[in-house]
Amino acid sequence: MIDNKYLKRIAEGGVLVYLRKSREDTEDALSNHRMVLEALCKKHGWSYVIKEEIGSSDTIEFREVFREVLYKDIPSGLYSALVIFDWDRLSRNLGDTSVIKETLAMYDVLVIDKNEQVYDFKNEIDDMVTDFKALIAKQEYQQIKKRMRSGKLAGAMKGVKAGYN
Repeated sequence: MIDNKYLKRIAEGGVLVYLRKSREDTEDALSNHRMVLEALCKKHGWSYVIKEEIGSSDTIEFREVFREVLYKDIPSGLYSALVIFDWDRLSRNLGDTSVIKETLAMYDVLVIDKNEQVYDFKNEIDDMVTDFKALIAKQEYQQIKKRMRSGKLAGAMKGVKAGYN
């Protein structure tokens, strides 16, 4: 349940929904995420714009859509909230997380996830909680990369070419 002080603030501005999946073969998952976040926006009567991208990267440097969100859309003053599926959809990179949080705080933009958890980066506790989430997301990403390398190695040992089953 979103606190009334945030509901009022969100209603005064627009909402930007950001969707990202890491791999090309996850269009269904992206569609499911879109459905969940659109339902959240409609539930609260929020006016919203959707931006989405498919791509994996250690850094936001190579994520064109998110760079546009962070450096163009957020500073425009048109949005009071960024709605995301999960925190790790923004970044699994600790340096990028700091940049994201600083930018959102500077422009007074809240982050809301699918569970209606609100992050206000002018609030020290929200700032600290997202630091922990970013650290956990980074560790998870390291494990994913390790499993992918092991899978590719096992495939190579079986004579399977990368990208083919």
